[in-house]
Amino acid sequence: MAEVAGLVIGGVGLAAMFDVCMNAFDRVESGKAYGKDYQEAALSLRTLQLRLARWRETVEIVEDSSQANYGVPVASQAQAELLGDLLGSIEGKFKDAEKAGKLHKFKNPTAPPPPADGSWTINALEEKVQTMSLERQKKTSVAQKTRWVLHDKKFFSEVIATLTRQIKDVEELFPANQYPVQQTALTKYVQQDGNALTKATQELVPPSEVEEPEVAAAALLKATAQVDPQLKEVLNQIVQNKTGHTYGNLTLTDQAKALRGTFVASDYDGPRDIKGHQNKYGDTHASDQTKVHEGDVYGGRYILDD
Repeated sequence: MAEVAGLVIGGVGLAAMFDVCMNAFDRVESGKAYGKDYQEAALSLRTLQLRLARWRETVEIVEDSSQANYGVPVASQAQAELLGDLLGSIEGKFKDAEKAGKLHKFKNPTAPPPPADGSWTINALEEKVQTMSLERQKKTSVAQKTRWVLHDKKFFSEVIATLTRQIKDVEELFPANQYPVQQTALTKYVQQDGNALTKATQELVPPSEVEEPEVAAAALLKATAQVDPQLKEVLNQIVQNKTGHTYGNLTLTDQAKALRGTFVASDYDGPRDIKGHQNKYGDTHASDQTKVHEGDVYGGRYILDD
């Protein structure tokens, strides 16, 4: 149960269904023993798990909505039933994926070993995200369970895309304008996760020292862009706030344009200096059709290219 629930949802078996869904994430094998493609997919899956765990912490699920504390918003019966359907769909997708994983293993009993191009950093980050998810669920460890592997890259991507849509549907079932307290809590938790993950990318140093913190930052941005845009936006904002740039006076005349701060393209997933730069800019005057940017730029179509 959330420390301060912003919403109460009443429904027989809903809490148990949610636990089943969260446990289904844990049954997917980590990327530790596999190549980079699998590791990146596993990281996306763990990020989705964290997203769902974060949402769960903002609500209280009870068997009977009459148990709700006075003054706390209560979801309608229709919303509770739809939530049950969505949780059932999430569970069903995991069952389909597990069957596909076992079928692949049956058809390829002598398949070659996975490629040895795995990333220590990405795997460590995956473990960190999973730990954060467990903490949100008030758990200390993952129960010992039979795990399965989904080697089909295309199908793994499809599973992640489907789960992303389903979790988004769960969130949108309870809109911000209807349940503002819950949404405020959710925003708070997203910021907490962003801060924790930013710190993790700075502290992850592989034994070989071959990979830099930027590898973890790039992998995290790529994962969140696919499955958790709200968390990605928080991570981007943290980067911008850490740049430490200082600026002088800015004067624009005619059709001049200017941008101050860090620009991060929405599709950017490459390395960056996560610790940020500390540049000092003096007074600036731009005129005619001049375009000026004072700050860092990370990939994609540039905002001043128009």
